[in-house]
Amino acid sequence: MKKPVVGFTGLGLMGNPMARRLLEAGYHLHIYNRSISKAEELIALGAEYEGSPAMVAEHADVVFSMVTDSAALEAIATGQEGILNGLKWGGIHVDCSTVLASTTGKLYDLYREAGKNFIHSPVLGSTTQASEGLLLTFPGGDSEKIEIVKPLLSTFSRLIQEFDHPTQSTNFKIALNSIITGTIGMLSQAMVFLEKAGVNNSVFLSVLAASTLNSATIQFKGNNILDRNFNPRFTVENLLKDARYMSESCAAIGCRSDVSDALAGVIKDAVSLGHGKEDYSAMIKAFESAANVEVKRRI
Repeated sequence: MKKPVVGFTGLGLMGNPMARRLLEAGYHLHIYNRSISKAEELIALGAEYEGSPAMVAEHADVVFSMVTDSAALEAIATGQEGILNGLKWGGIHVDCSTVLASTTGKLYDLYREAGKNFIHSPVLGSTTQASEGLLLTFPGGDSEKIEIVKPLLSTFSRLIQEFDHPTQSTNFKIALNSIITGTIGMLSQAMVFLEKAGVNNSVFLSVLAASTLNSATIQFKGNNILDRNFNPRFTVENLLKDARYMSESCAAIGCRSDVSDALAGVIKDAVSLGHGKEDYSAMIKAFESAANVEVKRRI
């Protein structure tokens, strides 16, 4: 069976390794990114660079996108040079971004009206999992179209959980990311508190590792904090966006959002202090600034 021609728009921290996995699996790939420099490695591996999302879609049976937020998704999907205009009748756009359900619901309807297909398939995992093909993926949309794209999703995923509608996938991912936000928020607060109180945070992480409170995220990010390693896998700016999306999504359906509201305030402070482009664990720097301490490994 002939493999579909694939497109990919948005080649940032996550999009680049996902696109690379598709290339390595033998798919013919057409790509676009606002900054062509982020596409150079993929071009060297055989991907064809196009001048717009629409041009990518013109060449592809299935187009993937991975962008920052709802505004960016709407721009690359419905703009004059967007995917919807370029995609052939019956073509499929699979977006993997973390966005709002109001956006994915609207796009699903727009694509159907045009005789085309939209699937929202956000992913859980970082750049390492993307590179190794170990992401968790949540496609939502028409089941027969999801079946078509499953082999493509499998190139970068170890688990695929389907949903009946794109908005279900969207809200599922927002809920998952709220756990990430809450985990790093509580870990940051606790570690700064212990540093200020004169308690060794290495002992704190060691005891957590032996308890039911532990998680891989707590150990990985906690030790990175102790080593002052804030190289980004997912940025503070993106964490702020996700906290705000949780608050906005709760408001849209009549739920309280006290926790995400409070966390967004702290994350905003970290951005204001100049740490927006650092790894999201740099949220701790807002707590450190207020306490006038720095959490680091004791020698």
